[in-house]
Amino acid sequence: MIDNTITDDQVRVMDIMAQIKKLNAMIDLHQTESKDAVMVSQYKDMKQRFLLELKEIMSEYQIDVQV
Repeated sequence: MIDNTITDDQVRVMDIMAQIKKLNAMIDLHQTESKDAVMVSQYKDMKQRFLLELKEIMSEYQIDVQV
């Protein structure tokens, strides 16, 4: 039997992925439109932190994520 209950981890993974999607758009915008290297760097740093959190969550399920 499959448990259809959504866990806190699943919600957090979905949130992280949504945040990364938004960050990717902001990185693209600042790389192409404003050429603002500081903003690009800040957004990339935020993305890296989200990816590390995602890796940590996935490791609890014995899934190895390469970041």
